[in-house]
Amino acid sequence: MNDLFETIKLLDGKLHNIEYHNKRMNNARRDLFSADKTIYLENEITIPLEFAKGLYKCKVIFGREIESINITPYIPKKIEKLIIVNEDKIEYNYKYLDRTPLNEMKNRYAPDENEEVIIVKNGMVTDSSYANLLFGNGENYYTPSTPLLKGTMRQKLLDDKKIKERTIMRENIKEFSEVYLMNSMLGIGEEIKEISE
Repeated sequence: MNDLFETIKLLDGKLHNIEYHNKRMNNARRDLFSADKTIYLENEITIPLEFAKGLYKCKVIFGREIESINITPYIPKKIEKLIIVNEDKIEYNYKYLDRTPLNEMKNRYAPDENEEVIIVKNGMVTDSSYANLLFGNGENYYTPSTPLLKGTMRQKLLDDKKIKERTIMRENIKEFSEVYLMNSMLGIGEEIKEISE
């Protein structure tokens, strides 16, 4: 069985949204490995002094148990263009370490480092290759109700009632004036102005 991972934002020595990462990790361990012992990441991650200031990415690789924890500096991607692609067979409902299908799709349709894909599955908008999507009309903000992977930042914003879920079809994309990528490291990223098909 493939290993999975969690990517946790470490800012000035503090792990962010840790309860959401705990929940997703333990649900995956239970579903895929029949692991019934709950792991609390805050008890497993030791933050060295050199990471006490600044922004870092904490990557936890796990299967039935935690296998490794790595902390590295985080440099966000500067995405300026989104390209809509249809891919009806894509599956990524657990955060697998093997992201080959997603990486291949990104490299095929959006090879430039400042490009990213909007993945449409069976006519419905899902995610980008590495982040959930957020669409706005100036008043309300919606995330697709059909994500490939339910992200931790996405779930926190839904729980905090800052965004709403809705079905977004490919043809609905043009109805929105704003689009953003969001994940545990970005929060809500910068608005992306250019979308192409």
